[in-house]
Amino acid sequence: MASSSGSFAPNGPADQTAKQLGSNDAVLIAEIVNELRKESLKRRATAELEKGDRRKKLSDFFQHPAVLLVISFFATGLIGAFLTQRWQAREWNRQQQTQSREWERQQLRQLDIHGIDAKYKLIDDVTRAIGERNAAVMAIVDPLLDGNSDQVMLKAEAEPIKNWQRATNEWRANSQIIRQKLAVHIGAEATEGFEAIMKRQKRINGKISTLRDDLTHYNRDDDADAQKYLQSILNDVAEMRGDLRRLTDVIVAETRKQLQANQP
Repeated sequence: MASSSGSFAPNGPADQTAKQLGSNDAVLIAEIVNELRKESLKRRATAELEKGDRRKKLSDFFQHPAVLLVISFFATGLIGAFLTQRWQAREWNRQQQTQSREWERQQLRQLDIHGIDAKYKLIDDVTRAIGERNAAVMAIVDPLLDGNSDQVMLKAEAEPIKNWQRATNEWRANSQIIRQKLAVHIGAEATEGFEAIMKRQKRINGKISTLRDDLTHYNRDDDADAQKYLQSILNDVAEMRGDLRRLTDVIVAETRKQLQANQP
């Protein structure tokens, strides 16, 4: 018998209840999933809205007059500082260039002044060197023209001969220095003029050496040759003065030319 075996019929009330419960769970799960999706959509929408609000707030913030004023202030300050620094750099460069040109001009001016001073000093050097040499020569010739006895003449000649020897030694050293200075500061014309003076001095030096070796021979008023020899020395000294005058004229002319070139 069916009832005695303890089993239930397959389509009994219990099975129907179970099926109904499973259907309800599925509906519930579907509703939960829908709710979750709605929550997710809400969060995404809210995030988008908040994002848009942040952009709008940020835009509104930078459009605020006070914010614009602050931004303008800082921008003006930065740009002004940049322009000021750039202008200062250009001004510094300009001043440096101006100072450099002024320094160069002053240096050139100093060189010109030094050159002019050197030219005038050359006149003094040449005049003194030749003047001392001529004075030493005349100091030897003069006692031979006084008509004194040989004894008096020899005594008078002792000191002039020493002075002439000293002047000769100084001339040998100084003449080469003067010649070089003339070549540097004046030019070829002055150098050639001084070389002519040096040749004349050499000729005079030879004649004085002859006198020194035989002073008594030339201490004769009645000896025409002796007197002629002494006169030739005097003529050389006079011509030396003319050579010196021409040389100084060349130096002065060159100096004036430089002065005129330096005038503004």
